[in-house]
Amino acid sequence: SRFRLASDGSALAFRETHPGGTGDAFDLRQLAWVKAGKDWQAPRTMAGRTSMDNWFERQRPMLNGKALNLDSSEWSLSTAVSRDGERIALATNHKLRLYDRSGRELWRTAAPATTWQINLSDDGRWVVAAFSDGTLRWYRQPDGSEQLALFPHADGRRWVMWTTSGHFAASPGGEGLVGWQVERGPAQAADFFPVS
Repeated sequence: SRFRLASDGSALAFRETHPGGTGDAFDLRQLAWVKAGKDWQAPRTMAGRTSMDNWFERQRPMLNGKALNLDSSEWSLSTAVSRDGERIALATNHKLRLYDRSGRELWRTAAPATTWQINLSDDGRWVVAAFSDGTLRWYRQPDGSEQLALFPHADGRRWVMWTTSGHFAASPGGEGLVGWQVERGPAQAADFFPVS
């Protein structure tokens, strides 16, 4: 219930507020920690005539009573139904998937790590997911292409975000959280170059 999205997907609540903390949410427009909006939406498991059942840690999640087929090594971990009930996002240990209300798969994409949470923006533009590697990622709803990744540090102050094309923004001190690894072959240790 803490994984809540602003209606346009531009802000996301995902953590507990700590006394004296900077907030429980991150706003992409302000590039800052904020307090979550009261109208932000948690993932729905039903909307209109669409309902998801049997989805938590299961291999046969049910959409309107019909089983969705996953790969043999996949387990569903999180789901979200769009406000109008026409789209259903499913997060598994290996993939993100988007379905229409009839159960037809619209797209699937490999997950960079285990997907713990997923949500859909109410404006129909974004699928937003939280991964076990600590990142939050925005995917275009029409085609599943990743557009943005955010790594919020557990200290609640530092963060870094980047696009797939390499553009990035960071808080003071956040530019040292990510970088590039350059392999030097099997006989030498790799070099790491922080964004800073």
